[in-house]
Amino acid sequence: MPIRIKFFLILLGVSLVPTFLLVTTIPDYPKSIFQPSGAFFLVTHFTEIVFVTLISLFVSAYFTLPITELRRLVQRVKSGQLTMRAQVYTTDEVGKLALEFNTMLDTIQKQIKDMGNVKARSEAILLAIGDGLVVVDREKKIHLVNKAFETLTGWNEKEVLGKLIYEVLPREDENGNLMPSKDGVLTRILGATTTTTTTTTTTWNYIRKDKTKFPGASTISTIVIGGKIIGAVEVFRDITEEKELERSKTEFISIASHQLRTPVSGLNWLTEALRSSSQNLNEKQTKYVGDLYTFSKRLTELIENLLDFSRIELKAKTEDKSPIEIVRFIEDFMGNMKLYADSKNHKIIFNKKMKDQLIVGISSRALYNVLQNLVSNAIDYSPGDKSVTIDLEGFGDFIKVSVCNNGPTISKEDRNHIFGRFYRTESAKKIKPEGTGLGLYVVKAVIEEAGGEVGFESEEGKDTVFWFTLPLKKAA
Repeated sequence: MPIRIKFFLILLGVSLVPTFLLVTTIPDYPKSIFQPSGAFFLVTHFTEIVFVTLISLFVSAYFTLPITELRRLVQRVKSGQLTMRAQVYTTDEVGKLALEFNTMLDTIQKQIKDMGNVKARSEAILLAIGDGLVVVDREKKIHLVNKAFETLTGWNEKEVLGKLIYEVLPREDENGNLMPSKDGVLTRILGATTTTTTTTTTTWNYIRKDKTKFPGASTISTIVIGGKIIGAVEVFRDITEEKELERSKTEFISIASHQLRTPVSGLNWLTEALRSSSQNLNEKQTKYVGDLYTFSKRLTELIENLLDFSRIELKAKTEDKSPIEIVRFIEDFMGNMKLYADSKNHKIIFNKKMKDQLIVGISSRALYNVLQNLVSNAIDYSPGDKSVTIDLEGFGDFIKVSVCNNGPTISKEDRNHIFGRFYRTESAKKIKPEGTGLGLYVVKAVIEEAGGEVGFESEEGKDTVFWFTLPLKKAA
């Protein structure tokens, strides 16, 4: 029943109560109403009832009409008609309620407008980003892409919305292997239990709509709202030009190193010849020849490192792996390094902890370069008159070679970067300013390519030890 009728009936009932009580007190009711005085009484009270009814209708309309209009207005606002406003008829509580309702609608409308402006600015910023951008939910379905995404991939927004990201934009690793969606970075970070934002950066070969490919650097971040991961944002860019530039630099290093290799080899031969006839030289000349030998060895080491570096970066074919008897190889290497060690007042000690013949499969030039990098570093960074020790031991199907020295301790900050290309610690720069930071990078790449591992141990007050392992081969 409408509230207006309820209100009217309540008022009418309250008004008729006195009349009912009065009528029931009249003697000989209802016969007395047919007497003249009774008829007058009846007419009077009938008039009173009509008057009370009219007053009740007016009062109920006065109070309930604004409330009814507010109710209708609320229904319209619920349907989205925010421009509607309540009519203010009075200045009492009902009128104040209408004013407050209108103020609330004004505030809501302003907030919605502000939110719309923020959304428009955000969308404009996303569209203006030069890198490709895609937003996915926890099921990896696409919810938003920008213009750069369309340009880079060949897909338009309408074609990809609601589709799985790996169906729209498959990707390969550097070896050309297609990455399955279950093993992808998105799957890993979306399945994380952490409630904080997670960001990861990777490099892929992306496959466009027309099946062409391009190398891209990708950064993926989770979207966390209310402590829950609801999706992720991936931003990626085409790095074709960067790859080509890097390749050109590496090729230049390779060509230059090859061209330098021949004259430096001649210089080494001449230096060796001069040293072998040092008995015919005076003290000053002997010192000059010794310095020349040191410089030529350093230049040879640099050229070999540059050649290995360029081969690693260009992913060139590995040199043939010939069977090498590791004990004899290390002994021959020590003979070649003796002059350099002597020039630095160092002694090289070889500890063989196995007597069996040990055969490894690796390029002899690469293994020589690995030993040269580790041993020359040990000589350069150790105090004078200290021995450098090479330990050889076996375990299972592997051999382990360790190079020990009394050099400076490697700090915790440097440990994660020590095998990085061009990386040098501050202490190393002070002891040997002219280093390149390529030696340990080459050592790690060469040994891992041969199926081994590389590591180091460095503690305050103890020797610093760099080691590597290589798989054993059966002797022929």
